[in-house]
Amino acid sequence: MIMPERIKTFPVIHGHKLREIFQDTPEDLFILDLRSPDRYIEGHIPGAHSFPFSQLEQKVHSIPKNKIVVVYCQNGLKSSLAVDLLKKKGIPHVFSLGSLKHWDYELIPS
Repeated sequence: MIMPERIKTFPVIHGHKLREIFQDTPEDLFILDLRSPDRYIEGHIPGAHSFPFSQLEQKVHSIPKNKIVVVYCQNGLKSSLAVDLLKKKGIPHVFSLGSLKHWDYELIPS
């Protein structure tokens, strides 16, 4: 079956694979929490940076191009949009975890 052009696909990373990279080579990761600062403070993936989706385009210059960039949000919609935006802005290795619920490990509060 040929996928219609209007249906975009984007790279996805699963929680267990992210955890593996996180444990083995955390220096290779740049994790973006796209949720509101209030949600970030309640709990986030260890090492994640708070980049609310509404500010992502203004902050794209501070995202390293030499790391694996992983984005997540509350329900997965904004993370898929962020992957598309970041790829267009020249970030080569960007993946979506989808929603935070796909991280089945400990969260840390700020």
